[in-house]
Amino acid sequence: MVSRDLELRGTASGVDSARLLKMLDRAIQSLYGLDSPLEAWKKVVRPGEVVGLKASCLAGRGISTRVALVEAICERLQQVGVRDIVIWDRLNSDLESARFQIRERGQGIRCFGNDVLGYEEDLAVYGSVGSRLSRTLTQICDAVINLPVLKDHSITGVTIALKSMFGAIHNPNKYHLSVGDPYVADVYALPPIRQKVRLTICDATTAFTRVAPPTCRSGPGRIMGLS
Repeated sequence: MVSRDLELRGTASGVDSARLLKMLDRAIQSLYGLDSPLEAWKKVVRPGEVVGLKASCLAGRGISTRVALVEAICERLQQVGVRDIVIWDRLNSDLESARFQIRERGQGIRCFGNDVLGYEEDLAVYGSVGSRLSRTLTQICDAVINLPVLKDHSITGVTIALKSMFGAIHNPNKYHLSVGDPYVADVYALPPIRQKVRLTICDATTAFTRVAPPTCRSGPGRIMGLS
């Protein structure tokens, strides 16, 4: 489902954080068919879980998951009793380029890249792929909310929900052949990814896409977009 607000930006280049939160609330309520955003979030996560927010920051500021969106999600997660949140992506430098502040330790909200904990030693295998998975995903997170952005890609055509999980493996460079087919779908189907991703929220507040996405064999479950 898609949630839209034509006045999200107003006259400035940024977004209105209050309107973004309301748009997020409408989306999650509609997705789960509930009248309260907090009741809807309780369908996604449980108190006591470590929830990972998988950002997409490789492209840098302006073409990455918005900090304001992540802050809105963190607010709602904390309100339903989640006390341990980890914002993560491939590298600390990627997160910093998107204006996230690195915080590797402490209670509450942490933020760091895969370069902090590294990758598992053993390969995870599914279909055509074999990759070492991020230890943040495998050892820290009980549940993951995937936060891709809507943007084009010179090889695969478009990168949204499934391809965002290339940021969870050590060898994404191997899987861009044949416009990413079947690799994009097979990476997402790696059991630790498939089992932990509970929800995908696509940040389409600024879209960079020129072509239609190729067909993939595996879907990301529940997904909603904000534009």
